[in-house]
Amino acid sequence: MPGWYVHTETARMAAERLRAGDVPAGWPLAPGEAQELGELAHMWRNYLALGSLGPDLFFLLPDFSGSGGEQIRRIVDTSLDIWQLIDDQFLSIWEKWIEPIGANDADLSAQLSGGLSNELGEALDLLSTSLREFGLTLLTRFGDIFGWLSSGVPKSYGNSAFYWSEMFHYRRTYQFPWELYRQARADRDAPGGDTDEERESNRRSAEARMVFALGWMSHCATDVTGHAWTNAKTGGPYRLHWQRHHLVENHMDAHNYNGQHGGSPFYAECGTSALHFRIAFRNGAEPGYVGRDDQPAYDYFAGFPAYDLSRTAVGQLSRHQFFDLDTQPLPDHLCTALVDAMREVHGADGPRILETDAAFSDGGSGRPNEAALQEMWQLVYRYLKLAGSDGLSPTMPVPPALINEHPFPVPPEFDSVGDDPARGVDLDDDDFNLLDLILALFAWILYIGQIIEWLVTVLPGLILDVATFPARDVVYRTVLVPAWNLYMVSRRLLVYEGFLMPKPEEIDKGLVTLGVSSLMTDASLAASLDTPSGFATGAPNFPEPSGRRSGTDAFSADPAYPRQIVHDRRSVMGALHLLFPNATYLSWVAPGTPPNPSGPSAWIAPWRYPLRNEARLRVGWEGELAHPGPHIIGEDTSILFAPVPSSTAAIADFEAAATPEDTDKACGLHLPHGEHLGGPVDYTVHLIGALVAGRSELTCPVPDFNLDADRGYASHCWDWLRTDPSHDPGFNCTPKLNDDTHDPTVNDRFTFPQACTVPELYDAADYKAPTRSAAYSPMLNLSTHYLDARAPAPGRCDDDEKRRRRVREEQIGQAGGTPEGGN
Repeated sequence: MPGWYVHTETARMAAERLRAGDVPAGWPLAPGEAQELGELAHMWRNYLALGSLGPDLFFLLPDFSGSGGEQIRRIVDTSLDIWQLIDDQFLSIWEKWIEPIGANDADLSAQLSGGLSNELGEALDLLSTSLREFGLTLLTRFGDIFGWLSSGVPKSYGNSAFYWSEMFHYRRTYQFPWELYRQARADRDAPGGDTDEERESNRRSAEARMVFALGWMSHCATDVTGHAWTNAKTGGPYRLHWQRHHLVENHMDAHNYNGQHGGSPFYAECGTSALHFRIAFRNGAEPGYVGRDDQPAYDYFAGFPAYDLSRTAVGQLSRHQFFDLDTQPLPDHLCTALVDAMREVHGADGPRILETDAAFSDGGSGRPNEAALQEMWQLVYRYLKLAGSDGLSPTMPVPPALINEHPFPVPPEFDSVGDDPARGVDLDDDDFNLLDLILALFAWILYIGQIIEWLVTVLPGLILDVATFPARDVVYRTVLVPAWNLYMVSRRLLVYEGFLMPKPEEIDKGLVTLGVSSLMTDASLAASLDTPSGFATGAPNFPEPSGRRSGTDAFSADPAYPRQIVHDRRSVMGALHLLFPNATYLSWVAPGTPPNPSGPSAWIAPWRYPLRNEARLRVGWEGELAHPGPHIIGEDTSILFAPVPSSTAAIADFEAAATPEDTDKACGLHLPHGEHLGGPVDYTVHLIGALVAGRSELTCPVPDFNLDADRGYASHCWDWLRTDPSHDPGFNCTPKLNDDTHDPTVNDRFTFPQACTVPELYDAADYKAPTRSAAYSPMLNLSTHYLDARAPAPGRCDDDEKRRRRVREEQIGQAGGTPEGGN
């Protein structure tokens, strides 16, 4: 998944093209229909942005397996309810009456100290935040945290044991938004209701869902094209390099956001992007939304409004109030549409994890119900709200001014936002209760005293500003600047591990440019250590084989793409002197394992391209070798927003591919001539045209593409060639997802036929007593097949098939070594 900013911005750019009627020649819809779709996308731009996150929303659906998963859902649900109660009954009231008084106190203290109290407070804030980041860094060195969150795809699970996020990336990917759009379009054309007012409301809700479906189509197009860049940079798909994938996409998002917004004092970085504004549902205040509870907050197509940039406590309060924008629940009609589309598209062939949790499943099926979707929505919105505003504090210190700001105290119930119809109606409860009365009386008494204090001290404060300027300048240079540098150092490893979004100054050219290695590589770090500051901005970037060497090449500069999972032995971990190297906390160490097991180790240094592991042994490759995509060494992530036209001929061949071999041939035919699916925006426009034009067909008019580009560029949705359970049921695998102490059959719903060529993370110990087991063999090309209706029936998994899948000598020659890796 390219980052969430890239997804929402791609959808916006595609919608702008539709509004302008800027569609390619031969586009299947009339220009007038394109403009209508574009105007609807602008009208319901929050639905567009939310739909553009589409499949990724479900990463925060708590569809965890077993009784532990049920407990997590209950804890999350209860925590959200309790927090909402506390917020409604106390925090919001306290913030209304007392926070302005506290901000006034801080500014008055600064006035009485000539600004020294502000500087010291800022230093303490930086130091405490640095300690927190160092503590988090300590925790991240305990093992493969991203690996702990791994899913069923790398283990060859069947659909019944998938998470819904996996289904939306790996199964019927284009069918789902196509079905969403078809249903919404039908409801728009024939809205139900008993009155004209009700029918009009239902019609507008259907239009909003149409836009949500367009956003989902944009997500599909952005994933299919954007993952070509990500996978080339990562060395393989997410299934093999999960943490590096996440790290690269964090930098991708930050780099593109900086390219669009860098240099502006407002919304200057991802941490102040206010991305939650784009997806918020607000009470209607503007024409067209009055009486509804799903008005967008502001018009991000035109840009968000300015906000207070002053460095006073009141300025900080104003920014907090501005960014602290709440949302209504996920609209009921959207929840219903999502569940209906899941039922229609996936039927009984979907995840079944939620079946045992009646409170969160749709009628005892594996589909989430509205309660589960609302919980997911709350987590998504809170995450984006945090991620889009955590850059407000701390901020980089600025040199002290000779004369400080001396803002007049603001009254209790101070509201810096005011009544702005473009923002939507505030969701707060305006009831005045006993707690309001007590706090209001207390606050107004204090406020009157603060006015008197300000009047008495403002002139002496101006004199103190001048008198303390030398001291403030010394504190700035000797305390604040070092404290800021310490804070940035405390973030560094978290940023390079993919746990924090980089600030503009932390964006690593080597993680946003193909063919260039990260500044965290050993040689670049050595160059930094040789400079007095410790940060060699001119440190050399060393080449890595990511991307094609030229536009006429068919394959990547890395002849062994895709690289296998990076592994090391536990003894190597100990030699690296990681935290507690002899403990059994590392993700692959479990009771009963061999004394020196091997396991994924890319989490130690995910900024390195996976050429060699920590023991400096060559990382092997996964067969078949594949084409990562069209991107060329030297291209950076800004190419994702550039106009890159789609090739009609290439799209036709990629869509017509019935087998992975057909896709491979199409890559070899078209990529050397610069012909491909196009950039994310261009391919979004193409895909919207194809799916909307085919809304009346009986089946989805476009074959489903794998959103992770997992087995190479433009690969379709695929599955492993599996054993035939009717021929040999001994190869059936039942993952132990639930505690079966009391019910030995509780996991049978997840049973699937074993893959003919099992992947790297397949482990027979994870399954319920299979009568036969298998182990990954790097000398076997993975045996996969497409899931399209037009694809040939999968072959039979037998000894002849495995002999056919043996790695060939020409593959070894092409890759420059055997797939086992080693010296």
